[in-house]
Amino acid sequence: MSAKNSHLTIREEVIEQGLAVPVSLLSLDGDDPLYIQDTPYLNIDCEYCSDHCLDDSGSNLLVKITDPTQFDGEGKPLKNRLAFAINADYHWN
Repeated sequence: MSAKNSHLTIREEVIEQGLAVPVSLLSLDGDDPLYIQDTPYLNIDCEYCSDHCLDDSGSNLLVKITDPTQFDGEGKPLKNRLAFAINADYHWN
């Protein structure tokens, strides 16, 4: 179960299947593909939503992710990290 103040939560169907949701973290070196899972600490805030694709993978959301129990490709905890995401993977709260 995601943090109570999260704008977005991973869809229940995805959680029940035990799947992780793909996101592309933004970094100085470009996109850093990552899969996130639902935890009690996961907080996802929508920064921007579009009817059009924002990147090559079909993402239409720009989100800010915070979860101290999940890490980026460099082993750093996710704290206010911007990422591209696909709207269909989430419920809006």
